[in-house]
Amino acid sequence: MLKLSDATQKSRYLIIVVLFLMVMCTVTGMINRARKAPITPVTLSESRTFGDLPPIKISELNYVYKDNLNFELNTISGRLPVDEYPITYIYKFSEPVQSLTAKEDAGKLAKELGYFKVPQVTDARHYKWSSLLGTRILQYDSLSKEVSIQTDLNKDPYLKQDHEVLANTDIYKEQFKSFLSGLPGTRFPADYAEGNSTVEYLIFKNNKFERTIDASSLADFFEINLFRQVPISPTVADTTATTATKTTTTQIGGLDISNGLNLNSKEVKENLDYAPVFNDDPFKANIRAIIAGDRIVVSNIVEFNMNVHEINYEEVGAYKIITYEEAYNKLIKGDGNLVYISDFDSNKAKKATKFSINNAKLGYFEGAQFQQFIQPIYIFSGIMTFADESRADFYFYIPAIK
Repeated sequence: MLKLSDATQKSRYLIIVVLFLMVMCTVTGMINRARKAPITPVTLSESRTFGDLPPIKISELNYVYKDNLNFELNTISGRLPVDEYPITYIYKFSEPVQSLTAKEDAGKLAKELGYFKVPQVTDARHYKWSSLLGTRILQYDSLSKEVSIQTDLNKDPYLKQDHEVLANTDIYKEQFKSFLSGLPGTRFPADYAEGNSTVEYLIFKNNKFERTIDASSLADFFEINLFRQVPISPTVADTTATTATKTTTTQIGGLDISNGLNLNSKEVKENLDYAPVFNDDPFKANIRAIIAGDRIVVSNIVEFNMNVHEINYEEVGAYKIITYEEAYNKLIKGDGNLVYISDFDSNKAKKATKFSINNAKLGYFEGAQFQQFIQPIYIFSGIMTFADESRADFYFYIPAIK
């Protein structure tokens, strides 16, 4: 039997080691190049992941105006905005699930908010507490996780007191987010924490809250709203072509969404455009509060509402939407949803003679009631004129899905 010399064996071992190192270098180089390579835009095709979407349920004001449709476009440019997104993302809301610890969560939430009385339990999911003075009511839905605090504006002595407020609204915003993140039995997702927030200063007059500009000398209260923002479309996407067939894809706009949209991912944040989410009232978010004084503590919370429908970002579809012009044509034909008129109680009996549109934009709609999907809408706003020459602000919503 022939035996290889030691030199021959060493040579073979050396060749094998060299070949192995060459293969490893090649593989490592390919991986590094893949990591460093920019996101490659792909066609954002019409991905009918969810099939035909149900109509959006938008609550309209009880106001008659369609017998006199008189609209004029009065934007700064004199034109409608440029259409940027022929196709947008559609998301599915997660179905609420009753927790096995719902009762314990309700008790922890009540104590955290300063309500120590025995709750009224109306059914298996709804809880209600009253404050020690009986002037405030805390309600909690253990299925939807909705929380609300309402105050008797006629009886609560706290409303009659003077409260010092801060001029720096950023302090309130950060305090409020920190407060929400620690509430047991609730949801405070990142798309709210990173969305737009507003602070307005209030005075309590004639048993109601009124807005005031002068925060330092007049205001005793402030109202804070946290608005959600969601990815509307990738900034790098090629949206010029669509497919005729209905497809399901795990890559939209060059972004791999097979594991959902990770909103904390730097890659996702840098390559997505975001859009604001509107409620039935364009000025009230699904997370809002009226608070007294200079600190966000439970004793200062006069009103509070937290009604968050959780979005399942692992279920994403892409749908074609109508253009600004198509939405505008629907509006002037009377197919819009009139959702807001300023000082509505005083103006609801007046006859509108003209709607002057100052602004149009694209956003999403999330109403107070649970809906299966969060869908895009066009928002038209401006100033309406009444027969007596008085004026008011208005907002219309137009569903955007084709």
